[in-house]
Amino acid sequence: MIILSCINAQHKDSYLQLGKFELKKGHFTEAIEKFNVAIRIEPYLYDAYFLRAYAKDQLDDYNGAEQDYSKAISLFPYQAQMFFYRARIRDKLFNFNGEFEDYQKALDLDPTNGSIYVDRAVTLLYLHQYEATIRDCNKAVNFKYKYENPYLIRGAAEFGLKKYKEAINDYNIAIKNNPKNTSSYIQRGISLSTLNLKDSALKDFNYVLQIDTLNTFALYYRGIVNAEDKKNAEALKDFNRVIELAPYNASAFFNRAMLKGNSNDFTGALEDYNMVLTLNPDNIIAYFNRGGIRYKNHDFKGAIKDYNKVVELFPEFADAYYNRSLIKLELKDKEGAKEDYKKALEIKKQKYSQDDAMEFSEGIRLMKLTTFSDDFNTKEESKEKVQYKLTDVRLKPIYSKTLLPESSKGVRIYDACGKLHYNSSLISLSNVIDSTEGKKVKKRIELLDSIITKEGGNANRYMERAILYSSEQHYNQAFSDYDKSMAIDSNNIMTYFSRANTRTKYLELLHSFDEENSGTSTLSKIPVDVPKQINSDNNYSLLISDYTKTLELDSTMTFAYYNRANAKFLMGDYKGALSDLSKSIIFDSSLPDAYYNRGIIRIFLDDVVNGCYDLSKAGELGVLDSYNVMKRYCSKL
Repeated sequence: MIILSCINAQHKDSYLQLGKFELKKGHFTEAIEKFNVAIRIEPYLYDAYFLRAYAKDQLDDYNGAEQDYSKAISLFPYQAQMFFYRARIRDKLFNFNGEFEDYQKALDLDPTNGSIYVDRAVTLLYLHQYEATIRDCNKAVNFKYKYENPYLIRGAAEFGLKKYKEAINDYNIAIKNNPKNTSSYIQRGISLSTLNLKDSALKDFNYVLQIDTLNTFALYYRGIVNAEDKKNAEALKDFNRVIELAPYNASAFFNRAMLKGNSNDFTGALEDYNMVLTLNPDNIIAYFNRGGIRYKNHDFKGAIKDYNKVVELFPEFADAYYNRSLIKLELKDKEGAKEDYKKALEIKKQKYSQDDAMEFSEGIRLMKLTTFSDDFNTKEESKEKVQYKLTDVRLKPIYSKTLLPESSKGVRIYDACGKLHYNSSLISLSNVIDSTEGKKVKKRIELLDSIITKEGGNANRYMERAILYSSEQHYNQAFSDYDKSMAIDSNNIMTYFSRANTRTKYLELLHSFDEENSGTSTLSKIPVDVPKQINSDNNYSLLISDYTKTLELDSTMTFAYYNRANAKFLMGDYKGALSDLSKSIIFDSSLPDAYYNRGIIRIFLDDVVNGCYDLSKAGELGVLDSYNVMKRYCSKL
């Protein structure tokens, strides 16, 4: 036992060091893989959770990062650094109460750490608690914090208190302390712009751009100043450049959309608002403004749809009801218009009677729904980051038996020992399609044809040939062979499982045709070899029946639950799909695609919080697409 413990300790330390090495190189998904192994070897290794949390943070998986920081803290609650980093994550999740608790715990452990005061000051500034911001900045300065940040933050707070002279003085101190920090010039430029000293503000932005021609912050804020000065051409040029350099910057798209809308370029404005909502799907201001553009463009139904979304997300938005009432009048819906107008007046009256706690709570909720993903990273900076690689948001495909495991990717093993009439107890399954297998599949079909002709068919041979036919989209031949297999052996798990898979793949094919043709007839594009009435309710019943029979024969087969979930989703049975995915995870908690699919369905059903936790787990287990989906839907819960 002592020897075994030593070996485990060595392995644990080895994977921890490998993870740190990957972390230093910026290979965050690889680092997570290494930390996963270290945690499996030693579940109480707090620094592995802490470092994995940091890697998740760098991938914009804030929910997963908070979970790992919390786990590390539960195992070793004695380091200020842990509370400090979790506070930063909670800030990104708008959990301000939890954030301030963490900052206080960090300060209890390390009361002279200037970095903690500076970070807390940033949040206080964001919440417009200016006096508290200044107090924290003063403490940071008193504790000899060596960077210029306290002066920048204190300057912004002083500006909020309309102490303009003091604010500009602090910005000047920051610049004197570090004249190479372009943020100081940009911050001073923003303040000068607010004071209507546009020329001085532009001077600061232009100076930054002389030093760094690709500085997206300076370009963006120069665009804002130009837009305020009605220099639309110059502003448009700046926003175009920001978007060219940082194509995920929702604020740049939003401001360009407003410019285009004011210039009656409704088509361009709609395109930009669409992009804002792709990056920030719950941004009510983007829906509100897009509704206005659609109204101007006489798309009344589209405008109604946008205002409906606004009041769904934020029912206290009085102007949305008012604008919707105007459109309802255009549509001759006088009663609806009257109700909306009345609702707008009621909300405005209620605003005056709100207590401070309710106003703060509503303010936090409003921040979540109006904040943009101001991603100023350039394409060059973000091109290697996995969370920036746009993915098509759809379910991961079903797992099927592979007859060519030696060339298949993503193979997982189903242990069928004693559970089916088959000549192997370990069966390879995969949901990764390898397009290079076509010739090998055809040769395998020819070989089976020859064997069946000479020696006769048995249940396994017909089943294998059916699976091969299915991969070639020869569905009639496939179903015929499944029937022959079942006539010989009616209790073979893989025959039921595989026949259900074939029906699922075919129905998915039909759905893809329907999507491509927007609901029009697709018969001309469907392959000739098509079973009739495959899209009927009866065939859906047969499909579910086959998976259910599989589970009767083996109630623990995680892949049957997983595959049946995909089928149920295809049929519109979303709750049934979630239930099956949950069962799949119970029987195999390491199946990453099950977490991914459950996360996607939960987000589809507006259960964004739990959906994002599922995506975080899928990312942790290696589904890289999770990070892009999380970036789009989970950053601001």
